[in-house]
Amino acid sequence: MPSDTTDFVKHEASLGIRVTYERIPFATHATVAYLALPGMMLWLDDVLDTWSFPD
Repeated sequence: MPSDTTDFVKHEASLGIRVTYERIPFATHATVAYLALPGMMLWLDDVLDTWSFPD
């Protein structure tokens, strides 16, 4: 499965889509979401800092 994900990320990047891809080699299907939380929270902080919300 990781090679499928890598291929997908390469394809999206080739289209000019900004992609963040971090492999977590020791994660399982059951643990990957939990282990990805720290990175996701940093990404959300970055996204929310750049958005402008209507008043």
